Amino acid sequence: MNTHAHAIINLFLLRKIFGEKKHAIPYFNALVVFGSILPDLPMFLFYFIYTVIIPTSNKIIFEELYFLESWQSFFNLFNSIPIFLGLLGIAYLIKNKSLLVLCLASLLHFVGDFFLHNVDAHAHFFPFSKWEFHSPISYWDPQYFGNYFGLFEAVLVLGLTIPLWRGLKNKWWRVALVAINLFNIFNLMMWPLVFKIFGWD
Repeated sequence: MNTHAHAIINLFLLRKIFGEKKHAIPYFNALVVFGSILPDLPMFLFYFIYTVIIPTSNKIIFEELYFLESWQSFFNLFNSIPIFLGLLGIAYLIKNKSLLVLCLASLLHFVGDFFLHNVDAHAHFFPFSKWEFHSPISYWDPQYFGNYFGLFEAVLVLGLTIPLWRGLKNKWWRVALVAINLFNIFNLMMWPLVFKIFGWD
């Protein structure tokens, strides 16, 4: 699932789950969003390194470098269910609501990714196991229904934007919602072009 979609879905779900209790947690919305995107941050760092610091073709980045064991271990560290469950337990014991919210958002991210990654699946039980579940559905790869899921994801995000718009009174949150939906439109057009350019279709 695309990073921004995780943020929107998790924000909607956790605002519902916490209800009025969310007002007692400082920066609740920001914590949910940060926890939702945290598992993908290593990927952004990886891509930054190989596009800005060490200019490399996208074909090499995504067909070779991405699958190096060192990078996979780094990605898996931030996508580990055991690690974040451990942090969640610590948050509960020390009664740290902020860490609790952040961990819940990350764990929800893992649930979405578990069922939507094929060739790029994470080892979600790292460091205890390197087993990967290769889902028959990919959030991006047309070979595994990625084109259909991309449309579904965009519609879902748009649908959740409506109740979030009503609940989020801050204008900057509303600007972010509009920007995300515009990005979704761009995203739907971008992936087919990328596949055509690099011969991945």
